[in-house]
Amino acid sequence: MLKVSHKIFVRATTLFYAAVVSVLSFLHVVWRDEVTPMSVVSQSSSLADLCLRIHSFGHPALWYVLLYLIHQIIHPFWVLKTVNILICVGAIYIFLNNAPFPRLGKILFILGFFPLYLYPVFNRNYGIGMLLLFAFASLYPKRFEKMIPLGLILLLLANAHAHCLITAIAILIALKAEFLFSPKSRQLWQAHLNKTIIGFALIAIGIIFSAIQTIPDHNNIAFSPHVFSAKEVVNAFIKSVFFPGKAFINVLGVPSVLFTTLAVLCVYIYLIAKPYLFIFFSFSVIGLGVFYHLIFQSDEMRHQGALYLLLITVFWIESYAPDVPLGITINKLRNSIVRHKESFLVFLLVLQICMAYPAITNAVTSVYSSSKSLGVMLKQSPQFKDAVLIGEPGAMVEAVPYYTDNPVYLPREGKFKKYTEFTTNQKPQYSLAELLIAAQNIKLQTNKTVLIVMGHKLSLQGPFLVKMTHNRSFIYSKEALNDFYAQTRLIAVFNKATSDENYNVYLLK
Repeated sequence: MLKVSHKIFVRATTLFYAAVVSVLSFLHVVWRDEVTPMSVVSQSSSLADLCLRIHSFGHPALWYVLLYLIHQIIHPFWVLKTVNILICVGAIYIFLNNAPFPRLGKILFILGFFPLYLYPVFNRNYGIGMLLLFAFASLYPKRFEKMIPLGLILLLLANAHAHCLITAIAILIALKAEFLFSPKSRQLWQAHLNKTIIGFALIAIGIIFSAIQTIPDHNNIAFSPHVFSAKEVVNAFIKSVFFPGKAFINVLGVPSVLFTTLAVLCVYIYLIAKPYLFIFFSFSVIGLGVFYHLIFQSDEMRHQGALYLLLITVFWIESYAPDVPLGITINKLRNSIVRHKESFLVFLLVLQICMAYPAITNAVTSVYSSSKSLGVMLKQSPQFKDAVLIGEPGAMVEAVPYYTDNPVYLPREGKFKKYTEFTTNQKPQYSLAELLIAAQNIKLQTNKTVLIVMGHKLSLQGPFLVKMTHNRSFIYSKEALNDFYAQTRLIAVFNKATSDENYNVYLLK
């Protein structure tokens, strides 16, 4: 039987992965949250201006800074997909080359929901978190002499997204605990004292900068910071400690709070013999859980994926973490779990493949957003090639700049801008009459064709009050709707997208 070398296996598998995710990414129609960072960087005059613009978004700066630097060289928006694919391919190469898993396990991993579909197809800042977490895992065995590159990686990890910030804090606490309480580890670190000090300082700097950048202003209507009561904090902490599955109900492939909770508790028991790795894992899980219950409660898989990557990282580095002796009873319990570790990992990876198959099938056979269809219509029509797009809500046109260069006007903010901000600068209530007046004024000011991209379903039977997220609303009356119909003409209906980015397009007469 032909034996394939490690180098050939890594390269061939990486190329296979790159080819598959490139095809899936090409088929994917981008959504507004994917395009917004590109719109922001394209309208930023400097890195300082960029950081000021994104401060209200609740995201650290790394993804935006990376796109900004690349945008200075390559201007077209399509670079977004290219950058994201390269990041994910880099993460998979590091995983295949360095993770201490059998080849079958590595193949099962790359065929899973997160690495094969969610991170490379949806162009967000989550793939870069996978890359940096895997880079950390590959350097972890050499942490004593490689603290400066390790510190740089964790500095960047803290600035990838909010979940990575929490993970970076947990890693810093675990490394510090190991330095303080493990004489052998401390001796190894002290042999490279200057590197150790610089490495720890870099991690702290990254965490501080990310925290400052992530905490939004008080004018933010989506993530407005406030002081939590002691009861809220205690309740969130208790739920995160005893019922971690509440924050990660879908991530492991079985939509069950009990299943996820039992899986996390089993990992806790498995890591008891490795106290510093236990600190890393438990502080991450609890921190992510508290964040879920207090800050941003979302069952979106891109947020929950933090737990899955955490599990993969823990199983990757556990053999390099120092052990401590255990009591007989605890050791027996742990050994019963150790015996099934490989089976659990394979089961986990297979569940991820089962999650990936329907998601990929849906991605290939359906359209996620109507933005591309609208972009094609605008490019193919000489009349609309330079038309001003007015979106209501404004988010309806955020993805369109990926496919066309048409100017975009946001009526709730009263300015030409290609991305919306959930701040008090946006009118919380807006009416159809105001929208029509704004469109007429823009037509007079620019002398251009004006298209209104309407994301609300309008009807003479109502409802005449449309409630939106973040205490926003849209209102109209029968009279206002009749006037709107008299002043506009419906030219296109886009209703095939699986997301909420479906809309009717009206031409202002």
